[in-house]
Amino acid sequence: VHPALISMNDEYLSRIPNFLVVGKTGSGKSYALSVLLGIYAKYTNADITICDYKKSSFSQFENMPNFYGYTDVPNGIRTIYKEFCERVKENDDERNRHIKVLLIDEYGALISAQDKKAADELKTMVGNMLFMGRSLGIRVLIGIQRADAEYFKSGARDQFCAILALGKLSKEQKQMLFSDCKEKMTNRLGTGEGYLLIDERDIERVKVAEIKDFNALNDSIRKAMH
Repeated sequence: VHPALISMNDEYLSRIPNFLVVGKTGSGKSYALSVLLGIYAKYTNADITICDYKKSSFSQFENMPNFYGYTDVPNGIRTIYKEFCERVKENDDERNRHIKVLLIDEYGALISAQDKKAADELKTMVGNMLFMGRSLGIRVLIGIQRADAEYFKSGARDQFCAILALGKLSKEQKQMLFSDCKEKMTNRLGTGEGYLLIDERDIERVKVAEIKDFNALNDSIRKAMH
């Protein structure tokens, strides 16, 4: 069976509030995150903020106002969290309709690099946005190599409406993220292939479609970062 393609024409994915993308280095994780940002830029009125802890996969955006790299990443998260808190307080439908997408790439490395107090603060902010952000137009997109429970506040990891796992996953990761459907997953995957689990849908073997025009994709993301 051929895997289903995830492409820039997937309007359905633009409606998913919280998205987790898991994969080791070389699995195509950053590539998939770029496609997802492109989908949000194409189908929504989203403002995109990129927090790239290792400042590698998305460094082409580092001259943009909504880009935060390395030690500046916590400030990027705080900026969106401030907006989130204001939306909680005001509960203004008009404001909530204007979508804010927060991408945090290399989230595990970010949390591991903090002292306990700073790590707890970040996990609390991210957890609150995962729990309550969807009705407020705040969307969280996280890229991580291993989605261990220690990186998330209790219960926060269950708030992802979609999980995309690329490349070969360990037994523990399969158990953690896909416990109900792990028997359906094989390790015979090509480059850029993996499994997508969306709430209320069956797990699906997928492949991230090739990006034909990277410049056009990056331009559309840049526009959404203004």
